Amino acid sequence: MQYLSDLYKESNCQDNELDSEILAWTNNSLENLHSVHEREVLDILDGLANRELSILDIDDNMVLFIQFLSQQFSRTKSLRDKVIAAQQKLHREEDLWLANIIKECWWLLSYFFGMNIGASLFNSRKEDTHCLLLNDTSIPFITSDQPVINAYQFLFD
Repeated sequence: MQYLSDLYKESNCQDNELDSEILAWTNNSLENLHSVHEREVLDILDGLANRELSILDIDDNMVLFIQFLSQQFSRTKSLRDKVIAAQQKLHREEDLWLANIIKECWWLLSYFFGMNIGASLFNSRKEDTHCLLLNDTSIPFITSDQPVINAYQFLFD
């Protein structure tokens, strides 16, 4: 799409409808990709909501689920702010341009981080301990913007 868009610009042709389509594609392509990830886990999330935890015994389901969770986690403002703050702490004032690039490109970097976090979690799933928290109350739980938590933080203090 980028190549076709560049060809169109180089052609010096003007078409308002095509300009609108290219603009929509440019602005929505990553969001559309996230929508695909979300649709891929609908049946898995339904199964988990019905406490069918064995649905994650199927590797393909586990890959999709971990990928989805990792994408949700990597898109949070909290992670973005922590990555940028760490970058600013690590560098001298004259090197802070990198923190600005990270901020400007977070929309794409977060996707890469999410995919890498997901791959790491999947690859270590048999060595690490991951758990799902079950809600045994009468109050339905709606996830927050932080779907992945460290419930045992005291282990790392």
